Amino acid sequence: MAPKSRMLALAALTLLPTYPAHAAAGLPAPVMMNSGDAAWVMAAAILGLIAVVAGLGLRFAGLVRAKNFVSIFAHIFGVAAVVSLLWIGIGYSLAFGEGNSVIGGLSLAMMGGLGAVFPGSTVPESGFAFFHMVFAIFAAVLLVGAWAERARFGWAIAVAFLWTLVIYAPVAHWMWGQGWLSNLGAFDFAGGLVVHLSAGVSALVLTLLVGKRAGLAEGPIAPHGPAIALGGTAILWAGWFALVGGAGATADFNAGAAMLNVQASASMAALVWAFADKLSSGHSSATGIATGALTGLVAISAAANVVGPAGAMVIGFGAAVAGRIAMSLARNLFKADDPLGIFAIHGAAGATGALLLAVLMAPLAGGVGYPEGGSMIAQLIAQVVAVAAIALWSAFATAAIAWLAGIVFPMRASEEAEQAGLDLSDHGERAWNG
Repeated sequence: MAPKSRMLALAALTLLPTYPAHAAAGLPAPVMMNSGDAAWVMAAAILGLIAVVAGLGLRFAGLVRAKNFVSIFAHIFGVAAVVSLLWIGIGYSLAFGEGNSVIGGLSLAMMGGLGAVFPGSTVPESGFAFFHMVFAIFAAVLLVGAWAERARFGWAIAVAFLWTLVIYAPVAHWMWGQGWLSNLGAFDFAGGLVVHLSAGVSALVLTLLVGKRAGLAEGPIAPHGPAIALGGTAILWAGWFALVGGAGATADFNAGAAMLNVQASASMAALVWAFADKLSSGHSSATGIATGALTGLVAISAAANVVGPAGAMVIGFGAAVAGRIAMSLARNLFKADDPLGIFAIHGAAGATGALLLAVLMAPLAGGVGYPEGGSMIAQLIAQVVAVAAIALWSAFATAAIAWLAGIVFPMRASEEAEQAGLDLSDHGERAWNG
């Protein structure tokens, strides 16, 4: 058990919103910048971006057919670029700018009016904005897995743009910009709800709308590069420490404790997934172990700084179980062709971690305890409301976004393009050689 002083420090962290709203324009910064914290957050953002673009890209590209390898990266690069420009333009302002309980304002559009430090922190607001740009990119890039091997590039970019504007920015404000869910007491430390639940639910909707891949009726489609996918997952696993460790905007004990919890959850989920594979098919697989680890990484994100190592292990166990159940439901109940498991790995695991947080942050479970006047029941109610609200908004808004984008850009590549592979397609997903 951590020393009492450390437990009190963690408990104090939960008494405040994770990310307070931006101070009114012109007000002086409440604290001075700390160069150590600033360096850590900006380095974490760089490492996180490598994990998202390179790690997730290799994982996705290795799990599809060889003829669509390059198109996966084309979509990821395109989505990352459009989300970055949107975030600079108005996305950050809508998420963290002063507004109302539903959406931020436009006072920080084009990154104008950024403070010397982000209010309530010791890091420059420009660095804070860059760190959260990586979260926004992460969420949107996950959607590439929903339409992998069959969607047109133009439609994909339009969907990513609208999704970030209509879903991600408001949800980030609800949870991290003193929006209504934050005011209700809901908690999400590093994106279990904001990034993973929203993208996971949206991915399921998009998968259903785009339809199944050509050739699926002939039997299961095997990934062409499991070793590539494993390498990408390893990069993603390592980068997760930066994404979670930097989420508190400090280089202190809290960041270290959160990173320990990341490893505990991922390790437990990996072993549980491997054991379940052994029971169901007679053997475990490297890709299954990696998938399990990823569910653990996702699940601990919301709770990393408020639970103890034992609680992190419980979250990892629950994430692996929930992820496998969700994968079966997506395939058998919804008849969805989700080749990269975005709904199960990110949506279901993200929700699982956010809900278990309410129980495992109790001191008896090794957690930091509840805010003054709070309780396990009150926290659980807040978490349930947050999961339900984000899931419902993501589902309905995504359906509308996909339809609107389809008015301007055809959603799906032609049958000939799918058969030949999108790497060779002339429909905007063409693999360029220079």
